[in-house]
Amino acid sequence: MFEPRRKLNPVSRAYGRRWWSSTTIVAAQWKTTVGLEIHARISSPRKLFSPAPIVFAAVPNTAVDLFDAAIPGTQPRLNPHAVLLGVRAALAFNCTVNSKSTWDRKHYFYPDQPAGYQITQHYQPFAVDGKLRILKRDGIEEEEVEVGIKQVQLEQDTGKTTYLPTTPPKTLVDLNRTGSPLIEIVTTPSMTSAAAAGAALKKIQSLIRAVGASDADMEEGGMRCDVNVSVTREGENERVVGPKRRCEIKNMASVKAVAAAVEAEAKRQIALLESGGEVANETRGFDQLKGETFRLRGKEGSVDYRYMPDPDLPPLLIGKEFVSKTFATQPELPDARLDRLLTPPHSLPLKDARALMAEAGAVEYYETAREIAAKAGSKKKGKTTANWIVHELFGQLGVAEISVQENPVTVQQIGDLVSAVEKGDITGTAGKQIVEHMVGGDCRDVAEIIKSYGLGALSDAGALAGIVDKVMENYPKQVEQVRNGEVKVIKFLLGQVMRETRGKAKADEIEKMLNERFGL
Repeated sequence: MFEPRRKLNPVSRAYGRRWWSSTTIVAAQWKTTVGLEIHARISSPRKLFSPAPIVFAAVPNTAVDLFDAAIPGTQPRLNPHAVLLGVRAALAFNCTVNSKSTWDRKHYFYPDQPAGYQITQHYQPFAVDGKLRILKRDGIEEEEVEVGIKQVQLEQDTGKTTYLPTTPPKTLVDLNRTGSPLIEIVTTPSMTSAAAAGAALKKIQSLIRAVGASDADMEEGGMRCDVNVSVTREGENERVVGPKRRCEIKNMASVKAVAAAVEAEAKRQIALLESGGEVANETRGFDQLKGETFRLRGKEGSVDYRYMPDPDLPPLLIGKEFVSKTFATQPELPDARLDRLLTPPHSLPLKDARALMAEAGAVEYYETAREIAAKAGSKKKGKTTANWIVHELFGQLGVAEISVQENPVTVQQIGDLVSAVEKGDITGTAGKQIVEHMVGGDCRDVAEIIKSYGLGALSDAGALAGIVDKVMENYPKQVEQVRNGEVKVIKFLLGQVMRETRGKAKADEIEKMLNERFGL
């Protein structure tokens, strides 16, 4: 598993920073081929073949069943909930769910694998032959790239081994994670760029999350990715030459790391081949600080794992009716949701739509707030509501270091706020102050907050005119600049009037009065 990393605020994570800046990897005579192997932790409360609970950050070796510890005589008991979530994920990848699949033992010896083997589905996985569409809006240069999903399989996770640099050295083993359900997604080698590899991983991550199969949080170790990279010259037979040069880069912990590793490895292989060398099949790691891959070990063939059918587990049988019912109850998938948000009646900007989709429950929050604002008379509804949520609410939550899931502002409050601004009851500046109060814990109705802080829009034209005249008297230099043709200075005077009114005056009314006074 991976160490947690610092999280960006919701707006920054969604679009404040580009996850990958694509550059040219190779010259035209070279082709890069990329395939992904992704492991995601299934969001089930118990392990794949034992009743032991999945408890994170628990005291070591306290969430372990006898089967997890490989006590002789214990038998595996399949967790059907894990199968359901696996099928949901496979259907999201447009896979064919096999009516019959089998379980295999993958043998290798390691301290955190007490049985000496891992139960997986190497020969007959439960789902095969899927595909994903990666679009230009996902961050690739092409209009569309189709990524094949070779297979989806269920398997066990391993335990955790910690090495202590003591004298003599010590090794600590924690079996709490042993036997936790994983879903492995193996793509075809159908990506030809770092950007496509990163976009494919991000798409897979979003689909797994959408159907509730996994939190797929790479920062917290909920998903990890191995990348297979090979290069071929123009004219070479890719199917023959590519596999001989393929290198696997292990345990990528972020989408950005995957893209960077693909580019670095492709450049390494090309430089080696152009200098007369050969690329050996091997397993490599990636140093993000240096931007380089490094050798871990020679590539081991699957025969070394001595796969064999698990004699304690019968085949997994999944009926067509079960698959049909699961498909019928699938939630809205990311691409369909994004298409809906980008078109009427929402018509949101792409950045705002993505920011909403980046947070669990945020789209539903927006849609409910939009309906509340619409019933109260808001005309723009979609764009305005999304703007207030994404830019003002999310921004204030980020400043207060509050996650979107812990958002204290009710959907009724944000809907009423949008309506109040749209109807002119308050100005946008006052609205921002109200958001700050609500994020700070003020749970009263928006109308009460407006009244309590005196934030209602200034509707007395005479009073506003007096404030405008007062500001012009206080800033004669700026007034003279405007009269001499420096029209932009009006913005300064407008700001001073807004300051005097504490944001309660409407900017367009102030600007109109100033223009009238200057004869503009």
